[in-house]
Amino acid sequence: RVRVSGGGVHASARVQWRPQGGIDSVLLSPMLLANRFHFDRDSTLVQTVGALPSPYDRATTGARTGTSLARLNSEWTHRFSPDLRVETRANVGRSVLPVHSFRTEQIAGVTSRTLEETSDSHDTSVTASSKVIAAVLGTHTATTGVEAESNRRDDTRTSLQDGVPILTDFADNISASVQRLAAYVQDEWPVSEHWAAHAG
Repeated sequence: RVRVSGGGVHASARVQWRPQGGIDSVLLSPMLLANRFHFDRDSTLVQTVGALPSPYDRATTGARTGTSLARLNSEWTHRFSPDLRVETRANVGRSVLPVHSFRTEQIAGVTSRTLEETSDSHDTSVTASSKVIAAVLGTHTATTGVEAESNRRDDTRTSLQDGVPILTDFADNISASVQRLAAYVQDEWPVSEHWAAHAG
């Protein structure tokens, strides 16, 4: 028998500001996501074959999990003239995923073994970019910009059997990170009514 309960919330917004004259434009897009779930399971084991005794005749398992995510995207555009503008974007995000489960095994109403697992994952991301777009030589659009990105993930995990740590040969805490930095120059121009060329 399995019982599941839980729920969540998801909220997002979009805020844009354009002062008179249209020289600047600012856009903010926050987002929030959160959910929680509970799982409860009761099971019965009936062993009718084999010489070894049954490891348990009844087991109960309770698990709790959920996800939390927060993100903010931003964009700023500044126009120096009709043919020249700067676009800058910055985004930051954070997510958390905790999981906990506890299992109890019994024989004739007496606890024979317990298993407990706890894990937690954290992800953090930050990105930023800026580019200059200019109309040159009549039909050409020149673009140059830079991009930066940083991502980090932290995982923790513990496994206990009868309150004693198991799987000790494996690392319980793992962290990984990635950074990226890029710069580019690009030119775009129309070749015909239906074709355009890019070089960069």
